[in-house]
Amino acid sequence: MILPEGKKIGKFSGPFEEVQPFINPLYGAVCIRNKSMDGFILVEKGRYLAVYFRDDGSEFTGDAALDRLRTNNTLEFELRGYSADEMNAALSTWVENYVKPTEAKSSPSVNRGLKPEALEVIQRQPGVIAVAAIDEGFTVLSTGSADFEQVGAIAEDLLRAGVSISSDLGIQPLEQMLLETPKAKLIIAPVGDLNLCVLSEAKANLGLIRIAIKKLQSEV
Repeated sequence: MILPEGKKIGKFSGPFEEVQPFINPLYGAVCIRNKSMDGFILVEKGRYLAVYFRDDGSEFTGDAALDRLRTNNTLEFELRGYSADEMNAALSTWVENYVKPTEAKSSPSVNRGLKPEALEVIQRQPGVIAVAAIDEGFTVLSTGSADFEQVGAIAEDLLRAGVSISSDLGIQPLEQMLLETPKAKLIIAPVGDLNLCVLSEAKANLGLIRIAIKKLQSEV
């Protein structure tokens, strides 16, 4: 993965635990290398947004990658500080090239070309609690732990209101709507003939989630 250059902050060598105090305050990327491996971490001030590690042809992501890093004592680290645009570019490349879909739950309803795996890609983004595709108030695809059955129709009404507002203001088309509370965030977005609801933690990185939604919108 080719990461944005950003602002070079410094280079370190040694075990991961010794470098971690320098990584945690970072908003940017950590490039990691030694003789047999390379990888990176995208970090938002202590929150790891993406972790990738390749060792002798084997690839690891997420917690599995961190576990491998923690057992290696001969690593070289380069810290890069990012702007918001540089971070979004790095996250976009991560989503497009490294996020692997797994199974998601599907109802017998017609999904209109939207595959369960597409929802799982969004579900795997840091901080996402649940994802559902809604059709006429009914959940036709879902993944994660949330009950959208009671709010599906209301979410679609909100989205229709948003479309009307954006049209009246001359700022259409509407791509996404955000409902934010101290405990969580809900993104509602049109995806083809369906409507998508993404429930996340309050501290979730919305940039990464929005990139995944936009990618899905462009594919359906």
